[in-house]
Amino acid sequence: MIREVVNKMRGGGIVAVMLSILEVFLLLQVLFINPYYSECTLFNLLLLLPLTGVFWLLQLPAKALYIVQGAVLFFVCYLNTYVLASRQRPIHFMDIYSIKDAMQMSGNYPLVFDAKIGYRLLLTVLIVFLCCYAHHRLQLPRIKAGMKCAAGGSMAVLSCALFLLIRMCGGMEFEQLQFNEDLYIQENGLFYAWYCEYENSTIHEPDRYSAEYASEILTAYAEEETEEKAVPDNIVVIMNESFMDYSLIGETDFAADPLPFLHQLEKNCIQGKLCVNIYGGNTCNSEFEFLTGYSLAFLPENSVPYVQYPMQGISSVAHEMTELHYRNTAVHPYYAQEWKRETIYEELGFQDFISGEDLSENYVEDEKVDIFMTVGDGEKDNFGDDLEYVRSFISDAECLRTIQEVLAADAEKGEDSFIFSITIQNHGGYEDELSAQFGDVDYLGTGENCAQNTFLNLTSLSDKAFGDLLTALETAPEKTVVLMFGDHQPALEFQPYMTMYSDKQNPYECNADKYTVPYVMWANYDVNWEEHEILSVNYLSALLKQNCNLPLNAFDQLRLAAMEEYPVLTCGFAVDKNGEYVSPQTAMESEIVQEYEIIQYQKMFDR
Repeated sequence: MIREVVNKMRGGGIVAVMLSILEVFLLLQVLFINPYYSECTLFNLLLLLPLTGVFWLLQLPAKALYIVQGAVLFFVCYLNTYVLASRQRPIHFMDIYSIKDAMQMSGNYPLVFDAKIGYRLLLTVLIVFLCCYAHHRLQLPRIKAGMKCAAGGSMAVLSCALFLLIRMCGGMEFEQLQFNEDLYIQENGLFYAWYCEYENSTIHEPDRYSAEYASEILTAYAEEETEEKAVPDNIVVIMNESFMDYSLIGETDFAADPLPFLHQLEKNCIQGKLCVNIYGGNTCNSEFEFLTGYSLAFLPENSVPYVQYPMQGISSVAHEMTELHYRNTAVHPYYAQEWKRETIYEELGFQDFISGEDLSENYVEDEKVDIFMTVGDGEKDNFGDDLEYVRSFISDAECLRTIQEVLAADAEKGEDSFIFSITIQNHGGYEDELSAQFGDVDYLGTGENCAQNTFLNLTSLSDKAFGDLLTALETAPEKTVVLMFGDHQPALEFQPYMTMYSDKQNPYECNADKYTVPYVMWANYDVNWEEHEILSVNYLSALLKQNCNLPLNAFDQLRLAAMEEYPVLTCGFAVDKNGEYVSPQTAMESEIVQEYEIIQYQKMFDR
């Protein structure tokens, strides 16, 4: 009976098409769908079937299609597992904008292969084999090209139409990204989660927005001219890669203090907690918030502004420093192409950009190096054999010595300096052991070489380099202010802190611990700055200008006013003036925060 039905359908290849659909369904269950949340299977299947349709349109032989389909889906599953292991978060739809930079850094993270991956690989091979075997046993004839085109086109169109129909009938909702991103993926399935992220990535005009209203807001915050005050000759900003002080979130039990200089620093400085929007990566997002004063809380989840939105014409602290007659220099001891900095820095107003390629006269450009190269596979003298490296990255000490050289060169020309530097030494990939030359202290007291100990030794090197810089500047004749802060925490699990996090009752405060880094602002002359125990990075440049007695524009005044109401404003949490951790939606109900959003929208998208 079955064979007779099959014989009737042979000419049309319907059985082969059904087998390809069945394969996608089974692979979804094995690779992407948590059985406890199986209601999302249909949405994920409908989103994947257009891909199957494309494979049919490409005129692949049926058995080759089964193999390619299985290989592609297993690769996506493995890639998600790899990102989870290295970055402590799943793949996002927005990561497509960051693929070049991710591939640049991939050499610093080990490949992942565990029992779960092995199990999934085995099941994938089995499903592919069974589809090929069924095709063979049913003796299905070769499918004609016209049938493949018809099948592929119909599958793509019908699956999209059914998906849209379910959407229009209210059968699905676009889920907002949660703090527990792994659980979010499990509940929605990877592909439907990507679709939700895409749908939620649309830029919407804020309520009550109009160019006239935005102008009224800025007029209200415009500062009247005041008496001139003494300003520093030089301002140095250091965004320290993956720099973290764990004593900020609880009592540590390390065998030694990895940050002795930072912890003893008291004179003419303020220190505190800085809240950021990223964990384990996407350094450019903290950089974007500092330089522009814009908050990622007003942008779609997982945005990467440097690669998604045009930067040309956007105001930045670099532009403002140029107007105040400071010589602007950006320093980053890595490849200039990373995060498009070679073009973005010019658009943001920097007059000079010193990248890793510029640090040594011995640097020889390797024609093989391109946007897909992996740092960590090559020799340590990628940028010149006369530079100091820690692992395969230029050290913080080398980077901060470059800052001193820029200060000296500007002083010789009679120019004041504004320097914005991003270090690279502490970048992820902590499995490499540090040699005794750079530090091998057992901070955890376990007697074992581990990624956590490597990271703490790296921060100790950063602390020493920072101390050497401030010691050198302390006796300099020019008045100098130095701001140093971390861009994000490393993607590392420190088990003592996991328990401490879980003890907190407020879920927003619990989650905030992973998005907290240190900041310190120091001067080599007497200052009387107000302490700010906690704030978010979008306010930091306004606070810096205020403490340096620089003129504050209306946007600065607006941000400082918003900081008084909500000193922390991030995508995942906010902190009000009473120190209460709340949702960002609660903060958005504030009049001043709404005004902040309106001005940011105008400056980014209606300029």
